[in-house]
Amino acid sequence: MSFLSGVPEDKATALVAQIKASKLQVTPAIQGDKLRVSGKSKDALQQAQALLRHNDQGLPLRFTNYQ
Repeated sequence: MSFLSGVPEDKATALVAQIKASKLQVTPAIQGDKLRVSGKSKDALQQAQALLRHNDQGLPLRFTNYQ
């Protein structure tokens, strides 16, 4: 069994495309091996999390830094 650290670039671009297609008021960005989603509203961020959980691309996602 092997473990992945971070999100592969091809999967990250697919996740960014899903977020942009959803028209949520958030800004996705790929930073190295991480996917960062920022926004003004907690509700929009929670909707983005729900979207990513539903379409996780087969990745075990972890969400951090809820500020």
